Amino acid sequence: MLSANIRLTMAFVTVIGLLIIGTFVYHEIEGWNLVDSFYFTGVTLTTVGYGDLHPTHDVSKLFTVLVAFSGITVVFYAVAIVAGVYFERQQNLVEKRLRIIERTQAKEEQKAEIIEHLEGKK
Repeated sequence: MLSANIRLTMAFVTVIGLLIIGTFVYHEIEGWNLVDSFYFTGVTLTTVGYGDLHPTHDVSKLFTVLVAFSGITVVFYAVAIVAGVYFERQQNLVEKRLRIIERTQAKEEQKAEIIEHLEGKK
């Protein structure tokens, strides 16, 4: 299985790729300038949808649906990876603290046994 860093990088690269592809597709089909095309792609990927720009050609409307579903999928995938890494780290911290507590308790038990042994010899 791929590490979380690799999966997160893949998700990030996919989002960047979708932004670049969307920017150029809207630029070519709709005739928007690159800034408007990039803006619309970003707004669509994040499903914000301000409504100030909208596709006017059937092909770009279909493409917008694909971009929106792709954006939702990739963003949720990235969020799931980040959450998984966070909870894994939290679990590791808890396990580490439990091991420290167990070692401390074992040392205390050893001390008590030594004291009992020494008191028994008096």
